Order: sequence, then C-alpha cells, then structure tokens
Amino acid sequence: CETLVFETSYRGENTATIMTWDAKKLLDILPKSSIQTNAATLISSVISTSTCTADTKSHYFKVILKNIPERFSFLLDKERVLNYLRMTAPVKVDERRFSDYGKVREFLRTNNISEPPTYRVFLNDEEIRKPYHTFTDAPARTDKQKIKKIETKIFTNEEGHIQAWAWVGIRDFSEGTTVIKQDCVFRAIRLRLHNIQIGGEDTLTDLYNEDRAAKYFVGEIHVLDTKLTPNARRDYFEHTPEFDCFQNQVRAFLNKLFKQVRNDSQLSSVR
Repeated sequence: CETLVFETSYRGENTATIMTWDAKKLLDILPKSSIQTNAATLISSVISTSTCTADTKSHYFKVILKNIPERFSFLLDKERVLNYLRMTAPVKVDERRFSDYGKVREFLRTNNISEPPTYRVFLNDEEIRKPYHTFTDAPARTDKQKIKKIETKIFTNEEGHIQAWAWVGIRDFSEGTTVIKQDCVFRAIRLRLHNIQIGGEDTLTDLYNEDRAAKYFVGEIHVLDTKLTPNARRDYFEHTPEFDCFQNQVRAFLNKLFKQVRNDSQLSSVR
C-alpha cells in the first residue's frame, strides 16, 4: 500500500496513538544507491505520529492499508484475506461448528497445559474464528467426511520437558481412504507458536513417508519450547539439536497416524 497506519489505544486512557508510514516514499528511497543513510534515520523520515480521542473503556490495535496498487489487489479480496487470517491468527475455535474441540480442552486440563493464547481479531467488522468443522468439506458438497475422533500427543525432550503438544482430527474411513479436498481451508496438520501459524498446510509434508498422507488429517501442533525458534521467513524452525529431536518425534507420530489410517481403510474394504 502507499500508506500504512497503525492505531492503538490502551484501556483506561482517553487518547489513542496513530503511527503512519509513508510506504510510497520509502519505496522511492530504497532503490537509490546514492542516498546513504542508516536504518533509524530512514525510518524516521517516513514515519509520522499523532493522537486522537479514544474511549477509556476500549483498547485495540488497528491496521489500515491505504491506496493498494492494482498488482496487490488480492489484499482487497475479503474471502482470501479472511481465510488467511482464520488459519494464521491466534483466534478462538468456533465450537458451535467444531464441538469435538472440547476433547482438546479436556486433554489440556488433564495434563496441566495452558490453553493457547487467543485474541479478538476483526476483519472490517467481522470477528474471526478458526474455521475447524466437524465435517472436512465445503458447504456446497454432499460427500460429507466426518471427524470420528480426536488424537492427542505430548512431545518431550531428552530431559522429559514438554516441547509441544498436538491434536489431530481423524476422519471416518469406513467408506474408503481419500485425501481431504483442496477447498477445505483447514486441511493438514499445522505448526503453531504462541497460537500463530508457522508455514502452511504443506509445512510438514516432507516428514511423511508419502506426500499425499499430509492431506488425510486436520489438526495442530503447538510448540511450547523456547529453544525452538522460527526462521526469518516464519515458514519453519531453525535447525538446532533441540529442533531435530522434536522433528524426529513429529515424523514418527505422523507416520504412525497414517499407518493407522491405512489399516482402518484395509479393514473397511475387507468388510
């Protein structure tokens, strides 16, 4: 966008702070090698701050993108942005649509693990919730594929400390084994840190013995170990001895799940 605005207020204060980035000016300056400056000076030259009156009972953080160029028009595609935020942002699960999530909460309580942090996030005036559903299909389709049960798992390091925990939705494969269709925005098991998604639906694909296996499940792996650090692109984690230990456990867990699916499918075909 040409102008990026951050607006925030703190509960109990009657003033909101506004920070405005002149992105157009920034993009004009960056390619010019003749301009020699440090980062602090450069940023100061494109940022302005101001204040406005705010309700003392409200507190929020708002992002406003102004004048989006045509080549980035996908940022104005509400459904596309909504689906991205539903899977990426640390928001709540809509338990009216996915009642089995109560089993995840029970698992966390039993193991004295804190629930993932959540925030109220809005796109325009619509509050965003994670899109998980009892059925792993799009509303327009009739071939309903229901989640039959929830599998849970705790991953620990060599000292026995928790590195991460996971929940996985296992579908009913009594009608045969099929991958979840692409129009299901929440297919595949996702990595999350502080309840924010790391990477996407293909992030864990390489850990399966078969690539297609990643498309048979839905679920999340929540990383808790502070020694596991996301890379600069936030599409995976830095490879450290601690992460290699964790990754090996995840690989074993995922392939055990897929083997179970294959066995269930074979039993169904025999019947």
